[in-house]
Amino acid sequence: MADPEDVLSLVRGLAELGGPDAQQAVAEDRPFAIVVDDVEIRVAYTSGTTPTVFLSTAYAPRVAAHRASGGYRAADAPPIAAPRPLRIELARESDDDRQAKARGIAREVQTGDADFDRECYISSGAQERVVAAVVASAALRRAVQTLFGDGFKSIWIDDDDARITTQRGLALGGGADATTIARALATIANEVPPVEGRYRRPRSWPAIALFGLSFAAPAGVITAFVVGSFPAVFAGVTAGVGAGVAAGVLVGRTQRGRSDSHWRIRVLVAMFCLLGGLAGAAGALVLSGAGASALWWFAAIPIVIAASIVTAVANV
Repeated sequence: MADPEDVLSLVRGLAELGGPDAQQAVAEDRPFAIVVDDVEIRVAYTSGTTPTVFLSTAYAPRVAAHRASGGYRAADAPPIAAPRPLRIELARESDDDRQAKARGIAREVQTGDADFDRECYISSGAQERVVAAVVASAALRRAVQTLFGDGFKSIWIDDDDARITTQRGLALGGGADATTIARALATIANEVPPVEGRYRRPRSWPAIALFGLSFAAPAGVITAFVVGSFPAVFAGVTAGVGAGVAAGVLVGRTQRGRSDSHWRIRVLVAMFCLLGGLAGAAGALVLSGAGASALWWFAAIPIVIAASIVTAVANV
């Protein structure tokens, strides 16, 4: 069984690498920074029943490091031209990922390193040539596997804040010392290739809109059942959900062939399912002759809920 003390032990070990200031930060439950192999690593953690340690460092590759290690810059190749952030996620490959690839739904960059390709699933919206270049370093791949071996489940490279991040909670099979963990993350930071391109602000509104819809649609359907005829609304919602699922599957076919296709398709199916149920409820109220007051309540409640949630999330 995983031991909560294991996480705190790792945090204390990392603090020892940072000296007295870092150790004092641990005593005061504050984040701290350490420098390993010329890389500054930020360390934060949460305690309690599910303690978690968070590690991050800037995506700022050093040309000298690549030349010295035989990495991407060893041949004086120019920086990669690509929009930032790259948002590359390296995660332990799951049965779901393997099934998605086997069924031809998802396609993942392969490095040619059999052990790494079997253990790690690479997900990113960046071009395949860019992703392949980022993970081209054998030292980087070994460092990723080191973190996986200690219970870190995923590593984000060049996230929305232009950082390399990872985290670990309770995990079985850990045991690597703090120096090994810190050097693994430092190796990743030193081995990623330089990338030059315009920074694009990530679009957050689709996720916020879907989040609002996930609350508004059920509220609208419940309201329809309250103010309308139960048999009519039930038939309308059932038909709408069925049509939504079919539409989501059809539209989802346009998303095949990406590393995250299996998740994109599920989101689309869920979105169309919610919209279909809401549309079906609206149609049932209209066709069953519901009065203006019932229609007003049906429209007002979901709109107020969605607007409140979207506003709250957008301001976080």
